[in-house]
Amino acid sequence: MKQFFTLLTLIVFVTGVQAQWNRNIQHRTPDVKPINADDFQQLHPKSDVKAPADTIWYEDFSDSTAVMTNYTFHDSTGQNFNWMWVDAGLSGAPYTSAGEMSIASPSGTNGYMLLPGDWYNSDHNGNMTSQTNMKAWFQTPAINCTGKSSVVVRLYERFRYCCSSATIYVKLQVSNNGTTWTDFDISNGTMTNVATANPKMFEFNITALAANQPTVYLRVCFGGASHYFMCVDDILLYEGAPYDLRLDRTLPSFFFMGDMPIFSKVPMTMLNCDQAYGLIYAGKLHNMGNNPNTPVLNARARNLSDNAIDYTSNVTLLTSENTEIASATTDTAYVDETFYPTRKGDYRLIFEFDGSGADFTPENNFDSSLTLNVNDTVLALYRSTLSTTKGYSVAAERTPLQPVDGDIIGQYLYLPCPDTVSSISFYPLRKVNYMSDMPIICFAVLYQYVSGSWVLVDESQPLDLTASTQFNKWQTCYFGQDLVLDAGNYIWGISVYGGSLYISMDFASYQPNATNFIFMGDEQQWYYITEGTCGLNLNFLRSDVQGVEENNLSNISINCYPNPANSTANFEFELEKNSNVAVQIMDITGKEIMNYTNDNMMEGKQNISFDIRSLQNGMYLYTITVDGQKSTGKINVLK
Repeated sequence: MKQFFTLLTLIVFVTGVQAQWNRNIQHRTPDVKPINADDFQQLHPKSDVKAPADTIWYEDFSDSTAVMTNYTFHDSTGQNFNWMWVDAGLSGAPYTSAGEMSIASPSGTNGYMLLPGDWYNSDHNGNMTSQTNMKAWFQTPAINCTGKSSVVVRLYERFRYCCSSATIYVKLQVSNNGTTWTDFDISNGTMTNVATANPKMFEFNITALAANQPTVYLRVCFGGASHYFMCVDDILLYEGAPYDLRLDRTLPSFFFMGDMPIFSKVPMTMLNCDQAYGLIYAGKLHNMGNNPNTPVLNARARNLSDNAIDYTSNVTLLTSENTEIASATTDTAYVDETFYPTRKGDYRLIFEFDGSGADFTPENNFDSSLTLNVNDTVLALYRSTLSTTKGYSVAAERTPLQPVDGDIIGQYLYLPCPDTVSSISFYPLRKVNYMSDMPIICFAVLYQYVSGSWVLVDESQPLDLTASTQFNKWQTCYFGQDLVLDAGNYIWGISVYGGSLYISMDFASYQPNATNFIFMGDEQQWYYITEGTCGLNLNFLRSDVQGVEENNLSNISINCYPNPANSTANFEFELEKNSNVAVQIMDITGKEIMNYTNDNMMEGKQNISFDIRSLQNGMYLYTITVDGQKSTGKINVLK
């Protein structure tokens, strides 16, 4: 018997990226317990080994004797699991090859530092013998920065870890006395079991700690994970340039709300409704230069259908309300004019920053990696093409690893204006020899925050995923009726009964905390997750896709049958005269899937059939055009 429950959690108010973005709008998100801490700092690498500015100190780890003699090493496990100098990866561990324990840094072929967790925890013959968490650091000899008024540190790293991002730490420590240390996070919010870029470059302005100091020490620390490895190479200290802005990460803000989900697909009416305020362009900037810097964000949106620039703005403000960013500090810059799409399609979001003077590294002031699909009916957070084979299980956050009926994986949404929801789509993965082999029944669920509680609005009819043919393709759970929703706060997701449901995820995308959620059926408690973005679509209805009610063919009756359809979809109608006829079947984003045209169809009764056996379960749209007049409706495919 399914259990019904009301979610009682504390709520906190969240406003814009900063309070300066307040337009008398407030939304609430759950005060949930974090499973993983996260810091999504994204840096843009440069290709050179040494900086064009004056080099203070440089270590390429080419001299193994000097490194092992002059550096300090420490291991807190008591098992001599220390960093080591290598010029090639180590083999013999079951999960990591020698090639993986390497780094493609500028001087990586002549030596680098390695902490081989898998190698230490194995017998070096392919068998794991222990699961001891690494807790080790290595420290440079004293570096003389006397007479240097500005100091920037750079290093290259590569790592992978398992099995909990709640315990992992990856950091650079800096000290000018060998006793007091300042931490700089170099984990980059890397997810469990996902390797970093090879290599990943980090830079920090450490002027406040190192300028004019006769002794400066650097430590690289890794701990809290038993599996995989970490590599470090090419550590450089150089004098900062007069002007050097760095874009740490882009911060597109939807509906004029900070700390909100970053969407990859958004219905146009949702962005353009009176209370939505469109899309705000913003970016977190780090002033690596010696001088204060006044940034200008040149924001653009390029429609990829014709490469036209549909939006541009450069009136830039800082969330600190300052007019400039001080040296060695960070701030968030945003444009004062929001982006309201006037047409549907795929957009490339372009962030380009200028500053007060000639920038030392202009290549790291630009980002065009984000795209946005503006459509009629689909809201989605993930950005990947679902090529990953790694999913997420609610049970993975529980000891022992057992699913509980009623576990939910979901996402948070602030709905800025009233709208109508029909269903939720997701991409289940079959994981052989895991609990996804068990019979699985799932439901789409939608919760709304009402009067201090999260209340179940509705749940769909059950979807049986027991058959292996139901996996590795899109599935859709339809609510019992179309849900007319008020503006407000919602959590929408998939509830699971039977086994563990693995849903395809995008591990590369950044999402703020309190965006992706799991609900523990045994604890009756929501948690937010930071290990990736679920492949979930929330599907909306529009008046122009709700069937024959929008029929402009007033003199023609159209019968679409069967509906739901299994293998064949038929469209039956009668023509009063010879006509030009076209029939299109589209997915819910408006992409054409099938079509039929006849420039001179004879008058009388007609029946056009489509073989739909190749279509996946879900809702599709159809449009029938007769001599330029259209009728649009929907058809469900259910096999």
